[in-house]
Amino acid sequence: MDRPPKDSKDAVFTWEVLIDMFVYGFSMASACMIPFVIEVYGYGDGELGVNCNKTDYTDVCLHVFKARGASFVTMTWCALLLAWEVIHLRNSLFLMRPNAENKWTQWMKDLWANKVLFWSVILGFVTLIPTIYIPVINSYVFLQKGLTTGWAFAFLSSLFFLVSCEVWKFCKRHYYRSEKARDPEEDLEERDGLTPFQQFTDLRE
Repeated sequence: MDRPPKDSKDAVFTWEVLIDMFVYGFSMASACMIPFVIEVYGYGDGELGVNCNKTDYTDVCLHVFKARGASFVTMTWCALLLAWEVIHLRNSLFLMRPNAENKWTQWMKDLWANKVLFWSVILGFVTLIPTIYIPVINSYVFLQKGLTTGWAFAFLSSLFFLVSCEVWKFCKRHYYRSEKARDPEEDLEERDGLTPFQQFTDLRE
């Protein structure tokens, strides 16, 4: 409600949205690769196992299955965090209302304001655990194993994704502020719906 209505002739996927999709997608892909590489090449000495894409689990596929689990957790967490990040295209997740009285707690109120989204994200976090530890589901359906140190890698990778999103939004805010500063006439025209000259004509009337 803070923005004027969009022209119906405008495209749904603007350049800003398209670039956002690329940046967030690249950041998420990078975050998912981090725990996989650490588990396979750090702990497993690069051992990718044999026939690890089949449902018959063997010990030679242990690190591959754990790496998949860590990447799956990271991907899920990043997708859930992204659902909150894209509430506003440019403002930070932790400061969606810059003019709020209490900027330290306003972000909690903003997230709670959309209760459907809030509980959907929480449910996504909770239902992730069974897919990792229930024996039949983890090893025969998702082809992964329960995590140990992989939880820490998944958490840090998700944090990396969150920071990447915030840095990208910060860059966008800086860019659009610079663009607005180059065209102050537009800002003047938007002020109270009057141009600098119209206010004098109104006074004269």
